[in-house]
Amino acid sequence: MNDTADVIIVNRCNQSNELQTVLPAKTYVQQVLMILMLAAAAALMTCMYVNPASATFIPDNGTLLGVTYNPAMSEQDMEDLRSFEEWSGKKHSIVVVFQGFSPDEHSPIPETQMDNLWQNGNTPLLSIEPWGSDNDDILGVINNGTLDQYFKDYAKDLKNWTCEDWTVDGRTGTGKQVFIRFAHEMNLHSGAYPWCNRSPASYTDAWKRVHNIFESEGPAPDAIQWVWCVNSVDVPDRSAGGYGAEEYYPGDEYVDWVAIDGYNVGKSVPCADWDHWTAFDGIFKPMLDRFDDHPGISKKPYAIIEIGSSSVVDSMPVKEFYIYTNNGSRTNHYIPSGWWGDWGDITFCDYDCSDPHLGIACGDNTSIKLTYSAECSQEECWAGICWQEGGYNLTGADNLTFWARGESGGEKVEFTAGDAGATTGTVTLTNIWQRYIVDDLTEGDMSNVVCGFYWGVSEANNPDGCMIYLDDIRYESGTGIEDVCVEEGVSNNTKKGEWVKETYESIKNHPPIKMVCYFNVDKGGTKYLTGESDWAVFTTPRDNRNNIDDCSFDPNKRIPGYQEATGDDHYLYRFPIPVTPKGDLNHDNRITPADAAIALAIAATSTHSDAADVSGDGHVTSLDALMILQAAAANIGL
Repeated sequence: MNDTADVIIVNRCNQSNELQTVLPAKTYVQQVLMILMLAAAAALMTCMYVNPASATFIPDNGTLLGVTYNPAMSEQDMEDLRSFEEWSGKKHSIVVVFQGFSPDEHSPIPETQMDNLWQNGNTPLLSIEPWGSDNDDILGVINNGTLDQYFKDYAKDLKNWTCEDWTVDGRTGTGKQVFIRFAHEMNLHSGAYPWCNRSPASYTDAWKRVHNIFESEGPAPDAIQWVWCVNSVDVPDRSAGGYGAEEYYPGDEYVDWVAIDGYNVGKSVPCADWDHWTAFDGIFKPMLDRFDDHPGISKKPYAIIEIGSSSVVDSMPVKEFYIYTNNGSRTNHYIPSGWWGDWGDITFCDYDCSDPHLGIACGDNTSIKLTYSAECSQEECWAGICWQEGGYNLTGADNLTFWARGESGGEKVEFTAGDAGATTGTVTLTNIWQRYIVDDLTEGDMSNVVCGFYWGVSEANNPDGCMIYLDDIRYESGTGIEDVCVEEGVSNNTKKGEWVKETYESIKNHPPIKMVCYFNVDKGGTKYLTGESDWAVFTTPRDNRNNIDDCSFDPNKRIPGYQEATGDDHYLYRFPIPVTPKGDLNHDNRITPADAAIALAIAATSTHSDAADVSGDGHVTSLDALMILQAAAANIGL
């Protein structure tokens, strides 16, 4: 080769396409000779430029495919996951599992879940949630060192797990992999999670402390990846006294991936000013642009860890306004706060599971249990409870309906449609669930109903006291109750499927996104009543309550858009995920002088490469080339 010819160096690291760097050969040779001289001098020094940077799990092209499936505990759970993957036509590189801990509950590593997933050919991503006790400042608890020993033990156990040999589908290997997403969505309001909307310094200090413990005690750099994850919107934003997501960034050396969570809520959040159908770019592009503009964040691979769509595309007149469905249901309205008469004689439980009205096959189903002692504690010799709240306009409701039974039968009680005044009068219950209807509501003023439901009992009718059960209390309307805000709407799963396909097509147009995990695989069950499973890859019969006891993995109930979208070759299944050593720029799994030459070429063009920036200073310079050359000479990692 003469000194006027050009040398073409190809670098594929962190690039979606090949990067060709053309240097005049004379300049190239001179700079390589300079590196060799510097290396010889450096060899005489006792201090080597060695940075304990992590290896990279970043695919050269395409996006790692993932999904959230939190149980992963039992064989049935794994059969469900395998069934889902078989239906979708592709296995998932990543499966997200949530795990919480608190100062009072030091949860061990979820070894059973991780083993099950690894054996299924999935790499686990642990979403670790630091919950506090009562009003604990959980970040302060972490920063004062109280939990150091817990994190050390956790890190050591995780290290042992990653060092195990494995056999999966006839393949054998040594060493497992894990992703850690710690304290995600910290840019949300303080009511979301106990680590949210805290001071950025407190958050970043906690992240660094945990990371440093894991670096000292935990898995090797080629076995673990740290994922820093924000919500797609700052809530509240800076103008309202909040913080920007970027303020919570711990720093380049503490983060391997940067990620965003976001959802298309459709019309599933009643009366919210952000309650509308939104495409991928409307949800994610503003935060992606901010990532691109940040000097540190922009150098990392991007991930979408939680993404999903509601099926509710439009609101509709409410025909069922629930007071109680199940304990904690988002469809419940009014609070049993008005205790009257001998209130001391009443024992109230709204989470009784002994014999609820609807025997749903999966999920938690509850009823209300009311016990009356007839002791006349307040000397009234009667008692009652009113379910009340700031007034709802229930104009248009035709009747109030509910189910009730007694423990033994023969209990005498009264029920009233609250402010409407319509009542059942005194009724005698049986020990079998029966439906009761309070009608003639149109004769009363329903424009501002504060007390939505009332139950009353007396010592005269029940001298020995009584125990009764209530369930599925709701107002009904044939034409619809127009002016109330409840979570109800028109489901359109075809449109949801189209959203999924359009979203995964949009992700392909954002090359920095190297991982996407759909939220979630969910069997639904009673969650069909609350809409929580509406994010899942399944259709959700929100307006067809006859199907709420169907918990099976029926392929006909899955969103076809997911299957079509993820079948694209852009979405990758990799197991184990290929790991490239830091500084291995030609991807031959070795650090050699050839990698130093590539680093020098990158430095000459001022192009950034995370794999080439072994010094971790945010730039690729001749120093990085020298460090790579030193590592090659000493046969050490970077």
